[in-house]
Amino acid sequence: MDPAVAGHVEEAVWDRTHFASHLRSERLGEFTIGTDLHRSQSLVIMQVLVLYHLVTARAAVALGGEGTRTDQKPAPGRQTVTR
Repeated sequence: MDPAVAGHVEEAVWDRTHFASHLRSERLGEFTIGTDLHRSQSLVIMQVLVLYHLVTARAAVALGGEGTRTDQKPAPGRQTVTR
Protein backbone atom coordinates (compact mmCIF):
# COMPACT_ATOMS: atom_id res chain seq x y z
CA MET A 1 0.00 0.00 0.00
CA ASP A 2 1.24 3.46 -0.87
CA PRO A 3 2.38 5.14 2.37
CA ALA A 4 0.81 8.46 1.33
CA VAL A 5 -2.61 6.87 0.76
CA ALA A 6 -2.33 4.91 4.01
CA GLY A 7 -1.43 8.12 5.83
CA HIS A 8 -4.53 9.87 4.48
CA VAL A 9 -6.78 6.97 5.49
CA GLU A 10 -5.22 6.81 8.96
CA GLU A 11 -5.66 10.57 9.45
CA ALA A 12 -9.29 10.38 8.31
CA VAL A 13 -10.01 7.73 10.95
CA TRP A 14 -8.18 9.68 13.66
CA ASP A 15 -10.14 12.80 12.72
CA ARG A 16 -13.34 10.87 13.52
CA THR A 17 -11.98 9.63 16.84
CA HIS A 18 -10.74 12.96 18.22
CA PHE A 19 -12.07 11.92 21.65
CA ALA A 20 -9.59 9.03 21.72
CA SER A 21 -6.48 10.91 20.58
CA HIS A 22 -4.69 9.80 23.75
CA LEU A 23 -4.61 6.29 22.22
CA ARG A 24 -2.66 7.42 19.18
CA SER A 25 0.65 5.65 18.82
CA GLU A 26 3.48 5.84 16.32
CA ARG A 27 3.95 2.11 16.84
CA LEU A 28 0.81 1.08 15.01
CA GLY A 29 1.67 -1.28 12.17
CA GLU A 30 4.96 -2.41 13.64
CA PHE A 31 5.91 -6.06 13.86
CA THR A 32 9.11 -8.05 14.16
CA ILE A 33 10.51 -10.96 12.24
CA GLY A 34 13.32 -12.36 14.32
CA THR A 35 15.05 -9.22 15.54
CA ASP A 36 14.15 -7.06 12.52
CA LEU A 37 11.50 -4.39 13.05
CA HIS A 38 9.09 -3.87 10.14
CA ARG A 39 6.14 -1.56 9.51
CA SER A 40 3.11 -2.47 7.43
CA GLN A 41 0.84 0.29 6.13
CA SER A 42 -2.06 -2.15 5.67
CA LEU A 43 -1.60 -3.34 9.28
CA VAL A 44 -1.78 0.30 10.44
CA ILE A 45 -5.10 0.71 8.62
CA MET A 46 -6.53 -2.49 10.10
CA GLN A 47 -5.40 -1.60 13.63
CA VAL A 48 -6.78 1.92 13.49
CA LEU A 49 -10.12 0.67 12.08
CA VAL A 50 -10.44 -1.91 14.86
CA LEU A 51 -9.52 0.75 17.42
CA TYR A 52 -12.12 3.11 15.89
CA HIS A 53 -14.88 0.52 16.24
CA LEU A 54 -13.89 -0.34 19.81
CA VAL A 55 -13.72 3.22 21.11
CA THR A 56 -16.86 4.43 19.33
CA ALA A 57 -18.86 1.44 20.60
CA ARG A 58 -17.59 2.00 24.13
CA ALA A 59 -18.37 5.72 23.91
CA ALA A 60 -21.89 4.98 22.66
CA VAL A 61 -22.55 2.59 25.54
CA ALA A 62 -21.04 5.02 28.06
CA LEU A 63 -23.43 7.70 26.82
CA GLY A 64 -26.40 5.42 27.35
CA GLY A 65 -26.71 4.04 23.85
CA GLU A 66 -27.46 0.47 23.00
CA GLY A 67 -24.61 -1.97 22.67
CA THR A 68 -24.14 -3.84 19.44
CA ARG A 69 -24.89 -7.24 20.97
CA THR A 70 -28.54 -8.17 20.84
CA ASP A 71 -28.20 -11.47 22.68
CA GLN A 72 -27.45 -9.86 26.05
CA LYS A 73 -29.97 -8.98 28.71
CA PRO A 74 -30.18 -5.29 29.57
CA ALA A 75 -28.16 -4.11 32.54
CA PRO A 76 -30.07 -3.78 35.82
CA GLY A 77 -32.10 -0.60 35.83
CA ARG A 78 -32.05 -0.21 32.04
CA GLN A 79 -35.15 -0.53 29.98
CA THR A 80 -35.29 -2.31 26.67
CA VAL A 81 -36.59 -0.23 23.81
CA THR A 82 -38.58 -2.15 21.22
CA ARG A 83 -38.41 -0.74 17.71
